[in-house]
Amino acid sequence: MTPMDDVARELGLLLRSLKGLHVPLVVDGGARVEMPAAAVLATLDDRGRLRLSTLAELLHLDLSSVSRQVATLVEEGWVSRERDPADSRAWLLELTATGRDVLARVRAGRVHRLRELLPDWSDGELEAFAGVLHRFRTDLTGGDQPRGDLAGSCADTAPPASLVTAARSPQPDRTPALAGQESR
Repeated sequence: MTPMDDVARELGLLLRSLKGLHVPLVVDGGARVEMPAAAVLATLDDRGRLRLSTLAELLHLDLSSVSRQVATLVEEGWVSRERDPADSRAWLLELTATGRDVLARVRAGRVHRLRELLPDWSDGELEAFAGVLHRFRTDLTGGDQPRGDLAGSCADTAPPASLVTAARSPQPDRTPALAGQESR
């Protein structure tokens, strides 16, 4: 086996195990924030106002799947939706203050989970690992994006939820944004 074979194998194993990093959070009202919802919230936090089609493209998911997830997030009050003044047929999506709070709680839960899983890793090891992950992601995507999904320190990052969601769900349009609620 070549070193690239080893990387490919380890990456496959990692993608299958990353879902353990997401700590489903139960927020006020009893809604659970699952990985697809966290991915939408994180993307809107990173990128600001987006059209639904752009959001779906960034998440590497089909439009109908993201549309159903966004409808649930709008219902929860975590995402706002308004007509695009440049094209009245399109909607612009934006994270609400409540959505930012939910996302901050998800990220804090993830950091707590990482601390539990990696108690013996030094700050230097974590910084080095974050740097290698950042380089890997930017090489894969052909560039950098705003801090939030993979870049930066462990304390302010969200995991590659969109990658994990796509990897673990062969039919992403059947994954509701919130557990216990029907897909829309």
